[in-house]
Amino acid sequence: HRGELVALVGANGSGKTTLSKCLAGLTPLTQGEIQFHGIPLSKWKEKDLYKALGYVFQNPEHQFITDSVYEEIAFGLENRPSVTAILEKMGLKNHLSSHPFSLSQGQKRRLSVATMLVHEQDLLILDEPTFGQDANTATEIMRVLDEKNGAVFMITHDMELVDQFADSVHVLDGGELIYSGTPDSLWDFQDIVDRARLKLPFRKQLQNEMVRREIH
Repeated sequence: HRGELVALVGANGSGKTTLSKCLAGLTPLTQGEIQFHGIPLSKWKEKDLYKALGYVFQNPEHQFITDSVYEEIAFGLENRPSVTAILEKMGLKNHLSSHPFSLSQGQKRRLSVATMLVHEQDLLILDEPTFGQDANTATEIMRVLDEKNGAVFMITHDMELVDQFADSVHVLDGGELIYSGTPDSLWDFQDIVDRARLKLPFRKQLQNEMVRREIH
């Protein structure tokens, strides 16, 4: 829903990226149907679909198409003043003229997120947008995503961010959906946490340790 931030989590190989690409219309379905705004993805014109839906790849280099950081974000934009604002939020304002491929991996990932945020699509799907970032930068990226007017669907391995920012979380294991609900409820299902090889957020680890000490 608009304004909602949804997390998709699970162990490597559980099917997260495949699912996200299906949801974005990038990978064809072998069966079933996905609807966006009540219309099957197969019925959307590509141009109209990607005005309403953005996708950030796990490998940022898959989506760069220009020769400078500024032009990468400004590409196709009428309102160019917003470019400077997003560059500042993403810590890239000193790299306006740099070629996207000359950036560090962390900077490339932030740039790939920024290129989609400026278009204000109804739905933004991101595959590990904070991977390789330090805690402060990852939190800043999440704050920017959290301010987005549309919906955000995000694959992540970082349970701290899920705990702090996600409105709901879905857990995949071997292509099977084994949990859908709030992050706070998920942490209480230790069998699911173990099965999906998730790491409890620090506050929950601390809480569990305090409970164990009280029992003993």
